[in-house]
Amino acid sequence: MKLKRLYLRYSLNFQKFKIKARNLEAEDFQKAYLIISRRLYRVVHLRNLVIFCVAFIILVFSMFISSFQTIEAFYSKDKPQSGGIYAEGNLGKFSRLNPLYSQTNPNDEDAVNLIFSGLMKRGKDRGLKPDLASKWALSEDKKTYTFELKKGIKWQDGVEFTPDDIIFTIQLIQNSDARSSLYEAWKGVKA
Repeated sequence: MKLKRLYLRYSLNFQKFKIKARNLEAEDFQKAYLIISRRLYRVVHLRNLVIFCVAFIILVFSMFISSFQTIEAFYSKDKPQSGGIYAEGNLGKFSRLNPLYSQTNPNDEDAVNLIFSGLMKRGKDRGLKPDLASKWALSEDKKTYTFELKKGIKWQDGVEFTPDDIIFTIQLIQNSDARSSLYEAWKGVKA
């Protein structure tokens, strides 16, 4: 019974409000606007709004910065160390793990670059730097390269690495019976 009375009372008040809203004139809207605007400062004070906005911006900025710190920590925790085991994956087959024939297959060329040493190798800036040679020089006419070999380099069987080994390799490349893919590039070179 009480619920029914409450329902009727509120529905009656709502109907009165609807009737008043239909009969409002422009002056009534101005009065309502003045009343609301006078009381609005109590609800939303400008200082509180500014404090809220500044706090929100600081929160978002700190979250943004902290995300970079976690990324930096993730990428900087593992630093390379010398020694250990190196593993690299390649798709495809190896056909010839010989520097004389590796230029025809990219997988062979990758493996040869990891296994074999040369007189020079590529540095970080993609420039040449000495590998088996300690230093090198180019003649004034730009036709003669002179390499000075490092001391104490040995083959796997303990035999010392000498200039004769380099001459033998170049002569093998220049031998047409060996059918090296480097034959054309080294055809007129004298060692």
